[in-house]
Amino acid sequence: MRIIFLILAFFLSLNTFSAEKHPLHIALVSIEYNSKSKNFDVLFKIFVDDFETIIQKKYGINLNTGKSSENPKYDFYSTKYVKEHFGIVFNNGKKYSNDLIFKEKDSNIEAIWIKFEMKAPASIQSVKLKTSVMTDLYEDQTNLVVFKYKNFEEAFKLDNVVKENSFKIK
Repeated sequence: MRIIFLILAFFLSLNTFSAEKHPLHIALVSIEYNSKSKNFDVLFKIFVDDFETIIQKKYGINLNTGKSSENPKYDFYSTKYVKEHFGIVFNNGKKYSNDLIFKEKDSNIEAIWIKFEMKAPASIQSVKLKTSVMTDLYEDQTNLVVFKYKNFEEAFKLDNVVKENSFKIK
């Protein structure tokens, strides 16, 4: 578990990859319970160049992140891609849910943060979560996932081999 936090700290501190290709294929997925809204805030942090490449490859769309020519359907294609590659099951349910509501995006030259909201059940005893974000672009893609619900926190990594994880809320 320590390695996940070291990689996460490294990834969160990145500021210098700008125009050069970066050596790591890594993304962050944060699912955090919001006690005010009683929903989950779901945040994806992905390298801009990787995200633009996969959107171009899958949908034939140029996003032009942060430029004056940024695609007016940026939110639509971001949501479409994420919904195809993310799902969560609460309390031993049978079907993955990806009922994400787009809230906002932010970006700089290196990374894009895409924020969604998702309904939370009244109580949670168990979680099964999958994500294959960017694994369709890179075989060595690693997705670091942090799940927070009230006083409970679970962090783990998913990749091209292991795309889902299950755990009980303690």
